[in-house]
Amino acid sequence: MKKNQMRELVSALDGSALSKLREAAWAFGPTNPFGDKDVKTGSPSMYRPVGDSCPRTCEFLPRSLARSTVLDMPYVRGLCKLGDVVNEQYGREPGTPAAWLYTHGLGAAVVAAQERLARHGLFMRMSDQKIPGGAITMPFENVPEERAGAGVQLAKCLAQLTDMDCNDCRLCWERMDLCIVFAPHGSQKNKALRVIQDRKETGGCYATGGNVNTHQRRSTAHLGASLRAAAAVMVWAARTDRVARLQVSGDIYKRAA
Repeated sequence: MKKNQMRELVSALDGSALSKLREAAWAFGPTNPFGDKDVKTGSPSMYRPVGDSCPRTCEFLPRSLARSTVLDMPYVRGLCKLGDVVNEQYGREPGTPAAWLYTHGLGAAVVAAQERLARHGLFMRMSDQKIPGGAITMPFENVPEERAGAGVQLAKCLAQLTDMDCNDCRLCWERMDLCIVFAPHGSQKNKALRVIQDRKETGGCYATGGNVNTHQRRSTAHLGASLRAAAAVMVWAARTDRVARLQVSGDIYKRAA
């Protein structure tokens, strides 16, 4: 999707009633599911399919699902363009936070994508990585012991500790020097906890159960469908003074050819 096409899309979404955003996005082509909002994030959010858009390095994805091996760079580049277009549409400085997201990948290419996205107002954390800009899952009672040898500052997710939501907290995109700790949650939290504790089984991805699974099954790895959903939630968030949550399910990868 070229930048002028994105400007046209964002302008149409901006001119639509919030209740009509889906129709406005679909007028430009098939669009992945998106909506507003769950209690924890308090943000408009969109979905990608698990498996086809997830890397092999994710231990939480069941082995029965396909895993990807290469970054979906057209998607990454498209998100960067969208960040610029949305900030331009609302008269904001380049790089103003427009969305945040997570990846289970690691490596030089992922770090480069993380840095690139940040320059365009999209802040990506590396899941299951105890590093600055990372995010890990563990019971909160284990955090004090983990902090002792972490070598990085750990911060518990405030949305899970208090009535605060992500847009009140803002740590995930404003404090990339921290590693955020999430307590196991979602419909697969018990299985995820077992994976964390003994690493003897895989699976536990919360996107493979509950409502998130319903939405991810309705989504596609098609580039345009993902970018139109991302545009919709970034516009929705900008119009309501929030930051969008990309990829409640899925990742920034694609199936290798």
